[in-house]
Amino acid sequence: MSGEVQSYLLLMARQRREVFSRLANLPPSDLLRRPESGAWSIGENLIHATMAAKSFLGFFRLLWPLAGFVGNLRRSRPYDPEIDDVYARPGFPLWVGWLWTPRGMDDRPQTLGNLEVEMQAVHAGMDRFFRTKEEGVLGNAPLYDPAIGLGNYIQGLRVSIHHDAHHFASVAAIVDAARTH
Repeated sequence: MSGEVQSYLLLMARQRREVFSRLANLPPSDLLRRPESGAWSIGENLIHATMAAKSFLGFFRLLWPLAGFVGNLRRSRPYDPEIDDVYARPGFPLWVGWLWTPRGMDDRPQTLGNLEVEMQAVHAGMDRFFRTKEEGVLGNAPLYDPAIGLGNYIQGLRVSIHHDAHHFASVAAIVDAARTH
């Protein structure tokens, strides 16, 4: 596989490795420590990102029979594989994070290793899904989100990666703030 899908899948894996590498020496007690009241901890950000990626993947799979059929019919048409970082758009509804509220942190304490394994498994599922599809079909398979608009599956993958990056940046900010104190 080559092209945008390959580069996006590599970016997804690289981002994940970088954030967990940055957290390698994190004391377990810091995983759940909230930087301020109402803000998510490192662990909560990672659980949320994993839950959202799992939802993205489920959404892709659910809609694929119809979207893939349409994409297959249009496979030779040009398509745009790129999309802006929708999470940086002014007025983008970031408040919908409550749909994937991190749960169970107090009931069953998580380790950084467990969180990494869970995220890696979801990303592996995403990788398997996209690698088994022709890029021209993915690029012409329609995908709609009320907050984002009409796009295609390649753009949907990129939005998922932007979402991870948004939460990985929050994690990095928490780590950096802790180092200065």
